[in-house]
Amino acid sequence: MPTIPPESSHPRATCCTDYNYAHGWLLLLARNSALRRIEDEVQNKAENRIHKQDWKPRHELEYEVGASNVIYMLYDNKSKLFYLGEAENLVKRLLQPHNSILEWDYFRYDVLPEALAPYRVAIERMLIRDFAAILKNKRDVPWHDLAGCCLANDKIDR
Repeated sequence: MPTIPPESSHPRATCCTDYNYAHGWLLLLARNSALRRIEDEVQNKAENRIHKQDWKPRHELEYEVGASNVIYMLYDNKSKLFYLGEAENLVKRLLQPHNSILEWDYFRYDVLPEALAPYRVAIERMLIRDFAAILKNKRDVPWHDLAGCCLANDKIDR
């Protein structure tokens, strides 16, 4: 992912730099979950789609405008900690401190359809329990270390 410099860092940039700057912004916008929902509506795609996002560095959080009704994941690369949560508003939630994982580096999230909003917390709790079965955890839930394993499923949505 290109790093997008602040506008003040390139006074009267060359055409090539202007192109790279604009291209970087277009890449960020293309991955925006709110725009994906609008695109679905315009194209009459199924209204109950879950919009999946890839891992992003923490500094890209500010570009996730409109990410609402989400299940999110945080990862602290230094401490090797993983956190799973839910939020009505992703940016607002992730700007608040997470005492369990203060120094997270990366985040990813899935936008749930509005029809699942009443079940968001239940989905979060289910996923936390599922991950507790495969990751060492604070509650001593029996777990299996799958570090050397590979996912066998053929169908993996992007």
